[in-house]
Amino acid sequence: MMPEDLNRTKLDPDEWFQSATSGFRQSVNGMDRHMGDKGNELEHRKNGVASELAYAMMLDKRDKREKRYTPQVFAPDGGWDICTSKGNKVDVKITVYEEGRLLCDRKEDHRGQEIVPKADAFALLTFSNGIFTNRGWAWKEDLIDKKNFKPLTTKKDSKMVYQLNQSQLRQGFPP
Repeated sequence: MMPEDLNRTKLDPDEWFQSATSGFRQSVNGMDRHMGDKGNELEHRKNGVASELAYAMMLDKRDKREKRYTPQVFAPDGGWDICTSKGNKVDVKITVYEEGRLLCDRKEDHRGQEIVPKADAFALLTFSNGIFTNRGWAWKEDLIDKKNFKPLTTKKDSKMVYQLNQSQLRQGFPP
């Protein structure tokens, strides 16, 4: 018997989406911007919400429990998605790029002061062919650091974001 892979979960975002349509529409209507060119915004939001559910499923497998973790799917932007059994709040990020980076916007209040994210940790999932793969995670202090505040692309006037490469992430899941 093959050992169970805790870092991979198969989930069909279209199938899952049908059960969350009304709340999801409200979430999409409230969105104003995202990082990079993601093409179809609705498709990206659907995959983002499904990634939070997939991460909760991975945590359930890790802790050998059935449906213990419930993502805060429609939490306000800048919040967190899942709380671990040790009380750490995790913000789940997704990319369709196999070698994609963990990215986080820098947010400011009306006075231009940086708003510190409420999450304790950030997790990165990739999504390809219906499979969500956990690529690792980072504590907030490791990601939200001025040395990680870099241009998103090599283009002139590229948006600045906090970012870590997958090689800089911790493996597994936050405690």
